[in-house]
Amino acid sequence: MSAPNGVMMQYFHWYIAPDGSLWNQLAQEAESLAQAGITSVWLPPAYKGVGGGYEVGYGVYDMYDLGEFDQQGSVRTKYGTKDEYISAIKTAKAAGLQVYADVVLNHMMGADETEEVEVTPFDPENRSQAIGEYQMAKVWTHFTFAGRQGKYSDREWHWWDFDAVDYNVYNEGEDAVYLLKGKSFDDNVDLEKGVFDYLMGCDLDMERSEVQEALKEWGSWYVDTTDVDGFRFDAVKHVRAGFSLTGYITAAVMPDAVYLPWVSTGLTRLKHCTTSSVSRTETSPCLTRRCTTTSVRPVRRATPMICDKFLTIRWFSNSRP
Repeated sequence: MSAPNGVMMQYFHWYIAPDGSLWNQLAQEAESLAQAGITSVWLPPAYKGVGGGYEVGYGVYDMYDLGEFDQQGSVRTKYGTKDEYISAIKTAKAAGLQVYADVVLNHMMGADETEEVEVTPFDPENRSQAIGEYQMAKVWTHFTFAGRQGKYSDREWHWWDFDAVDYNVYNEGEDAVYLLKGKSFDDNVDLEKGVFDYLMGCDLDMERSEVQEALKEWGSWYVDTTDVDGFRFDAVKHVRAGFSLTGYITAAVMPDAVYLPWVSTGLTRLKHCTTSSVSRTETSPCLTRRCTTTSVRPVRRATPMICDKFLTIRWFSNSRP
């Protein structure tokens, strides 16, 4: 007998009030969600972003700050504190829900200091076309995380950990994507804008071994700290096909990795997409993904609660389903 399909709820949206209450709300409503037939929840990025307590989560600043340190103008995130997040996950799992964390590995934003590096400017609308000569630039690429003071990780990030940026202090009026010294745009990404490796902020150099190791260390720490059941992987179309979420962010322990496509209003049957079969739409304030293939890729699971398809519910109010 095959395992039943599950129902995943997207338990957030772009315009949630920045009052730090979401984690506590989940803890309060977990039991009723399970009773209504929900089997898993997809939570927003839980770490500190460039917008501090107002950041939705996709402008990643410090992935080790889950609402614990005074950084980017706030201790808590938009959704609450680290303790509230971990407590909400425990409560949700005790109610029988599986919990999926939104993970953004593509880029970082809100660097603490500038650095000088040679760059080549490219047309933002055609990243195959250089629009200037190789030149010296001053870029915001040095992440010191001074507010965390080395807790959990003493690693700082520098320009050599990234491929490209979109801001040059020496030429503030120029609209360009700056490819950094010795770097190249990844192949096998979406072909929009020539090559859509670069999305925003400081684009991580996924070919750099030190970056890979840093992400593995973070992945192990995150799983051990939060006990989430799996991840929703953001910015799929900007990451090269063949990228292994298993290899990069989990080290020894790998929960489920869900390449989650778009979520519509109401109830919609979703398919798991491979990295090469996802494209982006801009029809919703939520960062949406649309599956461009009709095939369904089964997901390997430690438990059979959810198999190869999900139903999802958009959560736009405090009313229960």
